[in-house]
Amino acid sequence: MRRGRIFTARMPSYAGCGKRTSRRIYFVTEVSETVDTNGVVRAIQGADLLRKAGLRALPAVAGSNATEEARTLASREKVLLVTDGTMENLEAVQQGLNAGS
Repeated sequence: MRRGRIFTARMPSYAGCGKRTSRRIYFVTEVSETVDTNGVVRAIQGADLLRKAGLRALPAVAGSNATEEARTLASREKVLLVTDGTMENLEAVQQGLNAGS
């Protein structure tokens, strides 16, 4: 069973003179038992749609496991991958987020 979800979070950032601010970020997440390349592509497309609407959005996929092709694509496209409670590509996703700030 596959279900797409959008989660929100507030990520701390610092603006001028060390003043801490937080901005809302939407995680467009595809969830399935086995993450495959189709789920990665759908997460990317969903995040792109929200960005076009002016929102800060990041793609993410989650499942019990992932195909090797999905892992490769998620890594290349900087998509957060969560399998069995372990996060992959987090540093690349954070760098992309900071670059888009």
